[in-house]
Amino acid sequence: MFRKKSCAVPHTGCSRMKSSPVFRTIATACFALSGFAALVWEICWIREASLVFGSATLAVSTVVGVFFLGLAVGSYAFGRVAQRTRRPLMVYAALEIALAAIAVFTPWMFDGVDTVGMAYPSLVDHAAALFGVRFLLVSLVLLPPTILMGEVCRCFADSLSTTHRTSWVPWVRCMASTRWARIGLRLRPGSS
Repeated sequence: MFRKKSCAVPHTGCSRMKSSPVFRTIATACFALSGFAALVWEICWIREASLVFGSATLAVSTVVGVFFLGLAVGSYAFGRVAQRTRRPLMVYAALEIALAAIAVFTPWMFDGVDTVGMAYPSLVDHAAALFGVRFLLVSLVLLPPTILMGEVCRCFADSLSTTHRTSWVPWVRCMASTRWARIGLRLRPGSS
């Protein structure tokens, strides 16, 4: 009686390239490098947030929480857009460039957070309020790049999908990229 309309536009253009093992290997390698860069940024943000909070525990909790929130929001918000695009790899490249441009400016944004945080000396006696202000400011700095990271993950998954709907294979690659990056961080000199 009621027909469900498909809102996805079929992917056109590089269908032969999508099935090429060389293309998939190159695309997966680029995505793995992107995942590694995201984790490097996360470590840098934790160090910067430690300077803002004065505590590594609060910094790690805030950065990891905002990181996963941004990934979830970006992936969810970009889902319908990613399914409708005709050239998902071009969108993926544009998102990666935008992400790099925003992430490069985060150290200066953290300097701004530190400056704004010092503007409220009356909060020094109220630890919870001071934490709340710092948490809000750090979240405002980290949400834009982490939302873009979520969009990048969704766009990559859709670019390697061979059907209108996202297959599970790119998501497995997304998880593998994160796993390999975490293993790489554990293998760095001085880690236990």
